[in-house]
Amino acid sequence: MTARERIRAVVEKWFLVEPLLFAVWTTHALVVNPHIRTIRVRRGQVEYHPHFIEVLENHQLEEVLAFEAMRIVLKHPYLRRREPAELAYAASNLTLQEYLETSLPFPRARDIFGHDEFNKQYYEFYYQQLADLAPTVHALLPDASVLDLLAIYADAHTSGQQNTEAWDTDELRVDTIDDKIRTAHETNAWGTVAGRYKEQILVPRQCAVNPSVLDTHEAQPPV
Repeated sequence: MTARERIRAVVEKWFLVEPLLFAVWTTHALVVNPHIRTIRVRRGQVEYHPHFIEVLENHQLEEVLAFEAMRIVLKHPYLRRREPAELAYAASNLTLQEYLETSLPFPRARDIFGHDEFNKQYYEFYYQQLADLAPTVHALLPDASVLDLLAIYADAHTSGQQNTEAWDTDELRVDTIDDKIRTAHETNAWGTVAGRYKEQILVPRQCAVNPSVLDTHEAQPPV
């Protein structure tokens, strides 16, 4: 199977079991980009290097695609751009890993901070905490010094700049994603992955309309 066919096979499975991931994924065009190392989301596209997809085991590919689909659900590529790019990418990855708990080589919060107090927090929170740790955080993030494409994908210092190149505020994309989330909520079509974290997904969407929502959702801050 080609790289595109492998991706399509995974995404087609989502239609029944992960309807929200399927819905947001299909709002983006799937584009080959031989000038990047791995895979990234930007400006309504999911861009990938075919070789990266080809070398992944099936379970690794499933986790990578779910990781990027949840990145879309949480709208990280379409929020206000944060610098440096390496910290923005690391904070996004940490947020996703905390909730998805994949076998991909991303650290958990306890690995970086040395305790469990920061477990399962949100993107803005992790960005600030990582910024406070800099530059010591460099030693705590994945090391892509070896020629391992998964390690390169996970390494903020190697891939952060490239994979967040076009991340910035995009109200149109946010509205499109929110429409899919609204439909999932109204029809209870979350799926198994997104369904476990629907409170965390819903609160930031509600807060965009009514900031006072946060006052009654302190335990579920925006991701």
